Amino acid sequence: MQRGYNCLIFEGPGQGQVIREQKIVFRPDWETVVTPVIDFALRLPVVDPQRIALMGRSMGGYLAPRAAAFEHRIKALMADGGVYDFHAVVAGQMSPGIEAMLDSKEGAAIVDKQMTAAMQKSTSIRWSLNNGTWPSAPIPRVISCARPCVFPEGRGRENYLPYLIVDSEADKQMAGQAQKLTMP
Repeated sequence: MQRGYNCLIFEGPGQGQVIREQKIVFRPDWETVVTPVIDFALRLPVVDPQRIALMGRSMGGYLAPRAAAFEHRIKALMADGGVYDFHAVVAGQMSPGIEAMLDSKEGAAIVDKQMTAAMQKSTSIRWSLNNGTWPSAPIPRVISCARPCVFPEGRGRENYLPYLIVDSEADKQMAGQAQKLTMP
């Protein structure tokens, strides 16, 4: 309170101890997660309902803007870095045709084998898939979970609030995503 603001930090489904200890997996509809957090915060005497800001980092660059598009009690938004279509990011990192294979048992087994081999060569892929598969979900299921992670068309544009969308100049994995998120 020394600087005139308070901060409530939380881990939601698929994050940190929530997934590791409670086995609660990720969900793309982050407004469902943020709304009860805001309800809780508003019960605290130090919270000004007209000054609620939401910040998301990493995957939170998709989740925070998504929540702000639906939760109108959020008065300011920070996304570091902004992500409009996480599904496109995941699909863009796969060989052509692999995503279509996820929908059959045989194809999913091939994808699992290929991604397991890719994990041996890439620390980034290994971390991403191990983090996403913590509760023992098969790799193809983790990849297909990205499908609904697309900013809902037509949402958020009417909710003009102060925002900061960070975009890293040399970002190779999420290139162009922040610009798509901020386009009017």
